[in-house]
Amino acid sequence: MSNDNWYVGLGVSFTLFDNGGRLQKLSSEKIKLRELSYVEDQLKNELRTATEIAYLAANNQLKELSGLKHSKKLAETSLKMQLISFERGVSSVSEVLDAELALEGINSRIATVKYEYKLARVRLSVMSNNYNNNEF
Repeated sequence: MSNDNWYVGLGVSFTLFDNGGRLQKLSSEKIKLRELSYVEDQLKNELRTATEIAYLAANNQLKELSGLKHSKKLAETSLKMQLISFERGVSSVSEVLDAELALEGINSRIATVKYEYKLARVRLSVMSNNYNNNEF
């Protein structure tokens, strides 16, 4: 007779509560949320700053344009006076040319300021999400 007693054992191990892994994931997600919040705040500040810069640029262009229009009237008057003086033999050709160049310089600057003003307005429109091709 054989007395073979066999015993079989099975060992199973599993964790019911794994607080460490769950807490680590939770803190990692909280850090990611704080980072995203920081990036969002930073982008809002950059957009606000860019909008203010574009607004100030547009205002400066309008002020400069107003001054240039006054300068243009003076340059036109100066050119008329130089032409009258030249016809009477009081001024030279170079003085008439100087007056014409001054007027053309002002006209050129007016065109540049108008262009810069439109650029600033387009930037403002794009930033405020109101861009319309037909408006410009």
